[in-house]
Amino acid sequence: MPNVKPFLRENLIRLSDKAAIHECLVEPIPRAAWDLVYSYEYPNELIRKLQVNQTLDKLGGGRNAAAFVEKEPQIAPTKLLKISSKSTVDNIVRKLANFANEGEEGILEEKIIAFQPILEKKIIIKRPTSKSKVLNSILTDIDDRILKIFDLEHGIHRGDSKGASIWRSENDFSENEMLNSQSKRKSKSNSIIFNDSVHCLTSRYILEELLIHKRERYLKQKRVNKLRDKITAGALQFGAVSNAPINYSKPEIRVVAHLHEHSEKVTKLSVHSNQQTFASASLDRSVKIWTISQIPNKQPSAVTSTQTIPHPREINCLQFMTDNPNHLLSGSENGILSIFDIEENKFLSNNITVDPIIDGGFTKLYSVDHLIYGLTAQSSIYCYDKRASASKSPIYKFDDIFHRRARNNYGYITSFTIDPMNQHWMALTSSTAGTKNIVLYDLRFLALEINSWEHPCKKGLVLNSWPLLTSGAECTKLVTGFSREGEMSIWQLDAGEISRSHLLWPGTSTGIENAFLRGNDDDLKYTQEHQTSAFVQSPSHDGFFTGDSQGSLRFWSLTQPQRCNYLSGPQRPYLIPPLLSRQCTSSPTTFFPSPDHSSIVYRRVDRLNGSILIHENVPKKGPESSQIFSDKNYQKLVQVGEQHRDGITDISLIGNDYLTSSGRDGSIKVWKIFNTS
Repeated sequence: MPNVKPFLRENLIRLSDKAAIHECLVEPIPRAAWDLVYSYEYPNELIRKLQVNQTLDKLGGGRNAAAFVEKEPQIAPTKLLKISSKSTVDNIVRKLANFANEGEEGILEEKIIAFQPILEKKIIIKRPTSKSKVLNSILTDIDDRILKIFDLEHGIHRGDSKGASIWRSENDFSENEMLNSQSKRKSKSNSIIFNDSVHCLTSRYILEELLIHKRERYLKQKRVNKLRDKITAGALQFGAVSNAPINYSKPEIRVVAHLHEHSEKVTKLSVHSNQQTFASASLDRSVKIWTISQIPNKQPSAVTSTQTIPHPREINCLQFMTDNPNHLLSGSENGILSIFDIEENKFLSNNITVDPIIDGGFTKLYSVDHLIYGLTAQSSIYCYDKRASASKSPIYKFDDIFHRRARNNYGYITSFTIDPMNQHWMALTSSTAGTKNIVLYDLRFLALEINSWEHPCKKGLVLNSWPLLTSGAECTKLVTGFSREGEMSIWQLDAGEISRSHLLWPGTSTGIENAFLRGNDDDLKYTQEHQTSAFVQSPSHDGFFTGDSQGSLRFWSLTQPQRCNYLSGPQRPYLIPPLLSRQCTSSPTTFFPSPDHSSIVYRRVDRLNGSILIHENVPKKGPESSQIFSDKNYQKLVQVGEQHRDGITDISLIGNDYLTSSGRDGSIKVWKIFNTS
């Protein structure tokens, strides 16, 4: 089964029925039969004989039918070549019949006829008896005028004194100048070999085929590199790829800017590929453009947007496109996808519109290269292809690639996720509890549903999902956010059966370890209404940042739980800049030490089946510890609270140094990331 092994190792679709596969395979040509055919000097005559036999079989008269008389081919005198006798061809045909089962001679002949293009190009090369003499003559006696450099980019030969870009024709080679014009052949056998035009043409044909193959591989690799750059740009925008070295220290953040221009909930953030510009969308019917160069590094300050883009309806989703980084894609409540060119400061003439009554407005968007994926409120998934015409004033057309509607028993689709690396799969999460509420589709087959499974807890909903990239070339992990305890599950998609590899638990930690070790997920207590609502991966820190509905920001590391950190939120409302920290430390009063959050620890628990639990342990505060946070003098030093006062809706990374977060109250905060030992 060597030809089927690649399909059996596919990550998503498997051909497990080996008996069915065996029935689909075509039995190969026996090696002895192929050697007999390939070594025959006149393949055209053999192929013609086999075709005649096939015709006789189809006519129903049998191969020895007297009514069919084969005419000898008329050969022009100027192109007269050696031909074999009819008895030789018939002898080979009879030998081929011995390799086939009785009554299956025609099947073997059909397989051989299928190789007609290869057999016609074949030229038998007679090998010289003295290899060393021929090799030495080739290496030492090649004419410098024939040496050229093959240009892989343009597919031409360079280096000829006349500027010729093709090989010399057959007539340009004289009898003594096939491969060497500077010296005469000393060996008679060698001269026969190199003066034979057939063998010279064969060598030239083989070399040209090799150069063409090299150029095809070069151009293919060039296209792959170009596509990989675009995919990497898209993954970089998604926060999944980084070229920076990995920092294994414990990250900390401090706020450097407050952005307060939106009057309603900020629904989405998107970062430009230049890592200097980012955009925000809001329910106040506006999209705003911000630049990181306006943000100071020393003291927090208010920053104004560089551009405001009004929209007729509320904006639910937003993303910079990867085929043109200046194109900003947005989806609105009335079912319109529009593209704004931030460089030209105008909307593109064409947009995408769906029926807001049947499909509802767009709730989620994802774009890679020229493809646009959109999810609507009524559980419809659209895929569009944006192409531009090759003209001075390009016209963009949106072709509908596919349209899928989730099954009614899945209920409301809460989120969808696209494989950011290869676009192999798409995952949906639904609002149905107690049934299969996570669905996996294969995009290589136009969103074919291939798997579905349910979350172990039936007391809540799966509300969010994100891809999780590893060091490999494929994305095989999915992160889902649950509606209770802020729980996050990491699912392994490339295993035989989809399983939960990690359970991240920032909620109530009482009894969580014992319940997890018992191996029964039903024992986990999902009591508190609390969800992880934002996620962004940081390869440079070997982990990811999250935001939740309580306004908390965290950093998670799957490989080193001791690096996990509670960055900001109700448990840590004030972050101390270095200058203020020194002022607090040198103050004689006991009320001024900086808040101590070191008591928040993260523990890892391994289950026997290989799944891992990482949970947050927040000890209860006594009256002494609460006095530090309620001290009025301390709050005067920190005039503006760093934490979000409401739930976090989205977070994104700008390069490796800045983290942006948006809230339901319309505020946007920019955080400076620094590392501690």
